[in-house]
Amino acid sequence: MQTCLGEIFFKACSILLFFLDEMYLQYRSISLDNISPSTKWNLHPWALENCPEPLFQSFEKFGVIFPPLILETEDHFYQIISGYRRIEFTKKHTSISRIDCRVVQSGIDPHLLFSIILMDQAASNSLSLAEKAMFLLKASEFLSKNKLASMFFHDLGLQRKQSFVDDLLTLLGQNKVFIEQADSGLIEEQMLTELLRLKESDREALLHLFCQLNLGASKQKRMLNLLRDAAYKSGATLQQYLKNEDIQSILADNNLNIPQKVSHLDRFLQLQIFPQILAAENNFAAEVKKIKLKPNQQITHAQAFERDTVTLATEFQSLDECRSFLEKMNSK
Repeated sequence: MQTCLGEIFFKACSILLFFLDEMYLQYRSISLDNISPSTKWNLHPWALENCPEPLFQSFEKFGVIFPPLILETEDHFYQIISGYRRIEFTKKHTSISRIDCRVVQSGIDPHLLFSIILMDQAASNSLSLAEKAMFLLKASEFLSKNKLASMFFHDLGLQRKQSFVDDLLTLLGQNKVFIEQADSGLIEEQMLTELLRLKESDREALLHLFCQLNLGASKQKRMLNLLRDAAYKSGATLQQYLKNEDIQSILADNNLNIPQKVSHLDRFLQLQIFPQILAAENNFAAEVKKIKLKPNQQITHAQAFERDTVTLATEFQSLDECRSFLEKMNSK
């Protein structure tokens, strides 16, 4: 079932890992009976029982292309680090008794072991936020929690400080739905701390909205801030406030696409928080009318009139026209 692609993959990994310690990683044919079904090292235990159909079809058509990564124990048995589904498929759906694996020898330094795990993951897919949290949880069993950020945050692509380790570990203590949302990418690094501060009922309602509107992290943060201020002003929880008839009307309007719903909801919330905005905008529009603008010019105000600054925009037919205009202006 092993193919030349699997050998190529292994050789590439071997070259990288040689610089760590060539004696700690070997390529061996291992009896399936000697591989434990333990999920001790698995970084996504919440998804183990769900083998995506495309992956299953790939196994059926090509077999196991990439050799699993396993850890040898002192009694010469093996624990799966990555490749649980590959090994389970081979056990249940083939007559093969042995499988080629990349074997990490027992007694390896923990820091080196987790560096190998990260390198192995980087060779396939980037880790989700939930998987990064699970990686740090596993690492914390062998290494000081206070050193995890300095050791692994850069390679994990995390931009936060050491205190974010606690937030990631707290994530794993939440309900399965929340963890799966972090695994799917709905919850990103920038929003985790904010979401963990919310009551579970408020958080669930908010995440349902984020999913419904397909909001990325930056738009999630803005929406949360607006909703929190509007809910506080009305004396309601986030969950209660999201049941607002006007909000539900915007979300249910089939004549609006997703970006339009986001825009309408943003506008509605601003008016709830700052009802004077409407009067300010009418006054602003009246003042702009008094200015003799050219057809290709437009004046806009700062978001929600948070600052007194205004922007004068001029539209040109081409970059050359814009360049010529600037040259004339700057030469005066």
